[in-house]
Amino acid sequence: MPIAPVGGDWKQWLIEASVRFRETLLKHSRAAPLVVEYFPRGLLEKLYAERCRVSAAANVPTNSQMFILESTHRMTIGAAMCVATGLPAMAPFANPGQFDDRLNGSMQQGNWSDAKLFTEMLRVFLGGVEADYSPRDSC
Repeated sequence: MPIAPVGGDWKQWLIEASVRFRETLLKHSRAAPLVVEYFPRGLLEKLYAERCRVSAAANVPTNSQMFILESTHRMTIGAAMCVATGLPAMAPFANPGQFDDRLNGSMQQGNWSDAKLFTEMLRVFLGGVEADYSPRDSC
């Protein structure tokens, strides 16, 4: 049986699972591309099946479940690959003259860590997907 989301919040549950997967990839960041390339398909399908059951129990429309899982999986891998290759999250601009002074000031504050950017990206994505549900998605 899949572990149920705490308090029934499937979005937070999926974010936490994605954060754990990203952290696992980053434990051996140089190996991240190999892990991604050779990730066992059977294990991935087992993971997706579990997450689909949790999503279904949370009334996520059937037609949206795999889109959500594949999207969050790809976001997780992409975020891990950026960190693994040394690409900083939302770093100050190399050529700040191209941008508005207010935006430059915002970027200079450095409020975005890689972890914060990742979790916020997932939170906004999942909120948007949930807002976009429509009766045609229901099965």
